[in-house]
Amino acid sequence: METKNIAILLDTDNTQLEYLPYIIEEVKQYGNPIIKWAFGNWTNSQFSSWNVPLSNLTFRLIQSPTHVKAKNTTDISLVISAMELLYTQPHITGFCIVSSDSDFMQLAMKLIESNKFVMGIGRKQTPTPFVNACHVFKYIDDFAYLIPEQSSVIEEPQKTIVETPLKTGEIKLTEYPNQKIITKIKKIKQIITNILNSNKTPILARVAQEIKRMDPAFTPNDYGYTNFLKMFESLSDYFQVVPEGTSSHIIKIKQ
Repeated sequence: METKNIAILLDTDNTQLEYLPYIIEEVKQYGNPIIKWAFGNWTNSQFSSWNVPLSNLTFRLIQSPTHVKAKNTTDISLVISAMELLYTQPHITGFCIVSSDSDFMQLAMKLIESNKFVMGIGRKQTPTPFVNACHVFKYIDDFAYLIPEQSSVIEEPQKTIVETPLKTGEIKLTEYPNQKIITKIKKIKQIITNILNSNKTPILARVAQEIKRMDPAFTPNDYGYTNFLKMFESLSDYFQVVPEGTSSHIIKIKQ
């Protein structure tokens, strides 16, 4: 199957900055995001903190005019740009609209009528018509478990090494608030190995998504951790967490 060339069109009025690395990784599950445009009023001070992270994620900032009152100019700019790409860039075979706004239902329908793949990403309260208009719709709320907390009152799980000699190939047991996490080590290592074998990088978001895909009920909270990053950092006997860029991490298996 031919890989899709996808244009990500980001409505900044309906998106949170910290979700963007995970949005990009989700889009990569469906194709190659060769265009990434972020629409907003970049003269507004509330977006001043977005410039560097968006630049690091290779987004182009598209200025939406603000001189028209009572109009959502960000939405209008996004729709016009989508139509421009549709008619001038035939190599674009898919679009990802990142927004929770029902106004994009008609845009999604037009793109599908033009034989383009359409993916939507928005919040759980996204109106049903927009959700149903897309081939695939992902809820941004489902990425919340990936976001490292800025502060936490939960202490890191304390571990005490068990002084029992290990048999060949046996995993070293460590005391945690919930020892069930140890039984998952082998499966998690296999997930990371599978990602590497598919010529992809085992970044935290991708590893977490694969864990959730294999076991939808899995959540770090059940094992005493506030998120996946905390979980892998505490399992330092088995995994190495390597920072990647400003907001991502690579998970490596310790040999």
